[in-house]
Amino acid sequence: MDINDRDNLKEFLIELYGNQAKRWAINENVFQIVHKMINESSACTDLMDLVPRPHALGKAPIKYLTKEVRSSVIRKLKERKQHYKSCMQMVAIHYKNPIHMAAIGI
Repeated sequence: MDINDRDNLKEFLIELYGNQAKRWAINENVFQIVHKMINESSACTDLMDLVPRPHALGKAPIKYLTKEVRSSVIRKLKERKQHYKSCMQMVAIHYKNPIHMAAIGI
């Protein structure tokens, strides 16, 4: 991992965990844990894509459901570049201590 990778990872962790992450040493173990965390968030995001969006009152339910199924398939087929904030926050809470421990060498 080069200095640019370390800086980018540190910026990501600071955005996720705040100023406390500024003191964390970025090493290969931290990278491995963050990689696992992002994979979990991606799985959550894939499932969130399947959740129908809110139904507007007055629209035909069958037509709405047909459109939502089509939209969910399209969302699923798109290249994944973003994660739902709720998914990332959920996994961030779960991985905070392991990342901190890896950063201090434990």
